[in-house]
Amino acid sequence: MEIMSYNILKLVLDALQIVGYPYYKVPTTDDRNKLQNRERVFCYEFYHRMRQIQDNHCKELTLNGELDKRGRINYNNEIPDFLFHIPGTDSNNEAIIEVKNSLQIITDLQKIDRFINEHNYKFGILIIYNNTFSKVQKEVKNSREKLTNIKNKENIYIIAASDHAHIKHILLSDILDSGATP
Repeated sequence: MEIMSYNILKLVLDALQIVGYPYYKVPTTDDRNKLQNRERVFCYEFYHRMRQIQDNHCKELTLNGELDKRGRINYNNEIPDFLFHIPGTDSNNEAIIEVKNSLQIITDLQKIDRFINEHNYKFGILIIYNNTFSKVQKEVKNSREKLTNIKNKENIYIIAASDHAHIKHILLSDILDSGATP
């Protein structure tokens, strides 16, 4: 793994650890004891935490959230959750990050793979929060047939964050090829 890729992965893992529990599950106004997944709320806080510590890891890159790629040739009107890159050029595309609060991950993995294949991103990260690593790993294994077209499985990390204290990561290839656990 290149130094920059390692620094971005470390930044993401560090930022996830400082996203507070109330952002993983948000109380409702109807019943404060009823907690709901709110991906946008989580992503805003996650972005804020990444920006707070970014200079310690990869200050030469720009972190953009939900950068609108609509209208750009070959981007299929896709809007990635986060990109680490240098805007205005495709020569320094480092990482694409997608965030999910459910186990419906196939489309996101395919999007990450397309950005690596077609837009020169070096690697991707899929963060699945409010789910345990074992559930995420099981879902990936169960989806193996639907993921056979993924070309860059050795460049896609999956991070399961059941909360800020329980975060695990693994390469997609390690789950699909060998079934290894970290």
